[in-house]
Order: sequence, then C-alpha cells, then structure tokens
Amino acid sequence: CFSFWAKSGKAGSLSFILDEKLYQEIHIEKENEWKRYHISFVVNCNEENELRIGFKHDMGNICFCSPQLEAGEKPSLYQATDGILNMAPGFAEVVLVVQYKILYFV
Repeated sequence: CFSFWAKSGKAGSLSFILDEKLYQEIHIEKENEWKRYHISFVVNCNEENELRIGFKHDMGNICFCSPQLEAGEKPSLYQATDGILNMAPGFAEVVLVVQYKILYFV
C-alpha cells in the first residue's frame, strides 16, 4: 500500500503512474484541503528493477506530504523518522524526485 497526503489549489485528477504506466486516477475534489490518499498494488520482487511510482497532473501547484510504502492493502498510521530510519517490518523508505510536472518516488 502506498499512502500520502496531498492538497491542490484547484480540484482535478492526479494520475498515479506505476513503472511508467498509468495505474489509477485519483480525484482531488476539494481545493486547498489536505487529504490522505492510498493505493494498493502488487510488487514483484526483483533486485534488477527499481519500483518507480509517479504522479502526473494539470492542477498547477500541488503539495505532497508523508509518503509511505508498506505491505498490505490498507494504510497504517504514518511512521515519521528523525533522520535515522528504523525499519519496521513492512515499511520502506521513500525518496521524492521531481521531474517537470511528474513527481516520482524512487
């Protein structure tokens, strides 16, 4: 399960991209309001390939906060870190990479 908080200055669609392919559309219905979203998908474990998660949108500025990748279909409470990541079972560190209007989590 991949979860995150997001808000945008205007309503619209956020395309969730998994391994460079459109996986799911997320609808942001309220302007300037933080909301937590989550998406479940199956990850094929393969050390040769990196999992690439991305977003594409046309809503202008959009803010993301507290991304979390974990095992299961439902998100748990966000596990913040203090610069030292203590890996709990089922959690993965997520790094944000911004490229143009596409946001990738690698």
